[in-house]
Amino acid sequence: MKSKRIFLFLFALIVWNIGKGQISQGGEPYSFNVDLKNINQEEVVLSEKIPIVNMQPIDEATIDQIKQSNETENKPFQFAYSFYVDINVKKSAVVDSLDVGLLYRLSIKSENAYSINLVFKKYLLPQGAKLFIYNDEKTDIIGAFTSNNNKSYGRLSTVPVKEDKIIIEYFEPYYSNVSGEIVIGVINHDFLDFYNKNNYDKSGNCNVDINCPEGDDWQTEKRSVCKIIIGGNGLCSGTLLNNTSLDGTPYFLTANHCINNQSEAEDCVFIFNYEVLRVVETMVHQNNLFQVQRLEQQEVHQILRYLNFLINLLLPKQ
Repeated sequence: MKSKRIFLFLFALIVWNIGKGQISQGGEPYSFNVDLKNINQEEVVLSEKIPIVNMQPIDEATIDQIKQSNETENKPFQFAYSFYVDINVKKSAVVDSLDVGLLYRLSIKSENAYSINLVFKKYLLPQGAKLFIYNDEKTDIIGAFTSNNNKSYGRLSTVPVKEDKIIIEYFEPYYSNVSGEIVIGVINHDFLDFYNKNNYDKSGNCNVDINCPEGDDWQTEKRSVCKIIIGGNGLCSGTLLNNTSLDGTPYFLTANHCINNQSEAEDCVFIFNYEVLRVVETMVHQNNLFQVQRLEQQEVHQILRYLNFLINLLLPKQ
């Protein structure tokens, strides 16, 4: 069954007011349509050969070193290995001409990855353009990302897509207000199985899972907690905070070692409604995703340092 995800993305505004959250449009990639036409209304048979960008194999010793550092270092928990690249999707993809625009498709393969996620270092889409990412089996699909996801800092981070081969599909209408720019800066190879929470999501000895009996009186407050994907390869957690003005300004609190600067904050993805269903059962989450608005301030309290930053988002109702 195709997984359906809700994505909400936010502008990195300099101002402090709350703007409108960005929601992916959903829908289905154009290539899934068996009744495509060209500009002459003739049937279009899409190119079968999609170019593949193959990532270099990752040395097992490198993965072992990362796993060891996860146990000993005070940093975001690393679940993926990052390849830093410079891939212009439009220039690298196969292109098919449709009746209303051009369809670009490009594959990325990273052998033995449980999932792959991307950070686009250039993301600027014209009105009417749509970007989808899905796996080779077409069972895991994210998008459509559109011009609504354009940000002042011009980047976009994505949630992991399952399996070790993904397809990036971009549609751009013939008559666009600007020429779309989609350049991949980071390809993240998931070596820990992001969607298998048993591999890393365990409460510590000093913690109590929210759905243990002790958490019965905290079922409202738990909705403020989320998991953070940082730079496409690291994991942290945090919580939304209210303020003394009680005006609903969404401040977010996380550990200082999780996010060090504005750029890192802008490339974060926030996952809400993430929890253990019952004690000792598998972790699950709904993919309610947000991105950061503004890094605000640092504070030191005893031996713990926390990072407060303002995020511009539309909160999930549940």
